[in-house]
Amino acid sequence: MRAKSEDLPFGEKLQNATRIADVTKVLYKKSLFMVLSGMRFCCSRQFFVTPNSLLGGKDMKADRKKVGLLSGIVVLAIAALLIVYAVFGPKAVEGKKTIVFEVITENTDAEEFTLHTDAKYLGEVLLEEGLIVGEAGDYGLFVTEVNGIAANVDHQEWWCFTKAGENVNTGVDQTPIMDGDHFEATLMIGY
Repeated sequence: MRAKSEDLPFGEKLQNATRIADVTKVLYKKSLFMVLSGMRFCCSRQFFVTPNSLLGGKDMKADRKKVGLLSGIVVLAIAALLIVYAVFGPKAVEGKKTIVFEVITENTDAEEFTLHTDAKYLGEVLLEEGLIVGEAGDYGLFVTEVNGIAANVDHQEWWCFTKAGENVNTGVDQTPIMDGDHFEATLMIGY
């Protein structure tokens, strides 16, 4: 009597799979198993990289060394990027600054405010001037209202902050300001 497909080892399942759908199903089940097994699985003998080791080849030890080396390189690359960002990324500037803050909505004309401040970050000056209202969250200040105009969550409205028309990659309370900067807050509709 032939064994059920579920009882076969992974390599035999893959060898016995003749249709694309069968291969996809086998690989899906194996990848789901890998995710559920967690990182422990990645360090075990069952982890595969090459087709030869996938089918039970002899170079599994070499593949684990390759994966370890590759993981180390990725970690070093991420660390290097973080260091470069810390050294060369945007910095807050101390001292007097003059910035322009523009509020843009679909229904009203854009309003510009010229602000003079000693603040280092955009959120600080906008809160001091009473131009924004927000809620503190895990990712910083979530702005719910700008210049008295509240974003209606039921209509999927939200405030988008830009600097000279370009998206900023930091929260409003983490965006450094420099003298002469021009920021915009645009009421957006739709997530």
